[in-house]
Amino acid sequence: MSEEESGPINDNFMEDLFTNTEYKLQHIEMPSGRSIDFNALISSNTDPDLTGQIIWPGCKLFLTYIDGNLDWFKGKSCIELGSGIAICTLFLTKFGAPKLAIATDGNKLVVDLMKSNAELSGCKNIKCKYLHWGVEAADAFKAQNGIFDIVMGSEIVYDEACVDPLVVTINSLLSQDGRFIVGHIFRYNRVTRYFMKRMDETGFELEKEIKWDDIMNYRMEMIEGSVLIFRRKKTL
Repeated sequence: MSEEESGPINDNFMEDLFTNTEYKLQHIEMPSGRSIDFNALISSNTDPDLTGQIIWPGCKLFLTYIDGNLDWFKGKSCIELGSGIAICTLFLTKFGAPKLAIATDGNKLVVDLMKSNAELSGCKNIKCKYLHWGVEAADAFKAQNGIFDIVMGSEIVYDEACVDPLVVTINSLLSQDGRFIVGHIFRYNRVTRYFMKRMDETGFELEKEIKWDDIMNYRMEMIEGSVLIFRRKKTL
C-alpha cells in the first residue's frame, strides 16, 4: 500500500502507541504522619523509557529517609536526578526548608507529570526541569543553575549503560563539600559493582550506608536496599 493510499504518517504514532498517561491520584503517608498526594500510574505498564511514571521501592525507601531527616536538608540547595513523579523533592519542599529544590528528569513527558504533581501539592518553591545525563548536558545545566549542596535520587542505578552518564552528571553538579544521596535497590550486582567502581574512580567515597531494615518498618520479599551517602574524597 502506498503512502497516498494509507494516508499521511503521524510522526507521533510510535510515541503514542507505547505511552500510558492514565494517571491515578494516590496518597502516601509517612511514619511521622506527614502525607502527600500525587498522580502516577498504578502499575509498571509503561514504556521502559518512562519508568518515572510510577513509584518504585527505592523511592519509598528514600522518601522515608527524608521524612526522618528533614533537618539535614534545611538551608541546602538540592537537585534530584531521575525524579520521575518527583515525590521525594515535593515532600522535601513541602515539609522541609531547603534553600533550593529542583526536580529533573530526562523524559519530557515525565517532566510534565512532575509539574502537574507540583501544582497538585501546592508547592511554589520547587522547579521542575528537563535534564538528560551526560557531561555536556550537565555542564550546560550547571552554567544556568549553579552547583548543589545535595544531589539525590532513588532507584536510578539499575542499568549499566546509565552509570557513566549518571556519574559525570553527579560530578558536574555537586559542590566540593556536598553529598550525593541515593535510595538504592540492589537489583543487579554487576550494575552496583560498576557504579561503585566508577564513583571511586571519579573521586567519590561511600561515607555511609543505611540499610532498608534501619529505615523501613516492613520488609518486601526479594527486595534488598539501602540509602547510600557519598562525598568527595579528601585530598592532602
